[in-house]
Amino acid sequence: MKKTDVSPNPKRKTGSSAPKLDSLDLQLVDALQHDARLSIRELGRRLGVSAPTVSDRLSRLEAAGVIRSYGAVVSLGALGYGVVAFVGVFDTGEKFGELDHWAQENPHVLECHHLTGRFAALLKVAVTDITALNDLVMELVDLGVQCDTSIVLNSPVPDKLITVESQDE
Repeated sequence: MKKTDVSPNPKRKTGSSAPKLDSLDLQLVDALQHDARLSIRELGRRLGVSAPTVSDRLSRLEAAGVIRSYGAVVSLGALGYGVVAFVGVFDTGEKFGELDHWAQENPHVLECHHLTGRFAALLKVAVTDITALNDLVMELVDLGVQCDTSIVLNSPVPDKLITVESQDE
């Protein structure tokens, strides 16, 4: 199942500009994190509100960027991606734009983050085997960046959900 992006602008500001969420908003977010396939009617039943109330709240949460997308969490191994790795990219200098474009276009790059610290960027990638990982790393070398690759051996905390907490202070 392809993720459905609901936000017009994925680069949102965070921090103090975050929207104020009430208890119902937080309950909706929590329920959808656990099962994004719940119908609006079922969400309303579980939360004790009408379906139109749920629909309006979801639209507001989507517009505010609180809910960015809906999708399925899949098993990479079951889909044939036997190797997951993190690729730390050292200072890219003027190559950041090219790296970002390459990462967005490469179907094996699951995540790309700009960082402080040892690496300028960190990529999470999934490939079929070590040969495919080598090919991916060689593409980065051809792009003119230096990198350090770590293969995931196991993931004791995969796909953890964020704990939804009250914003009352």
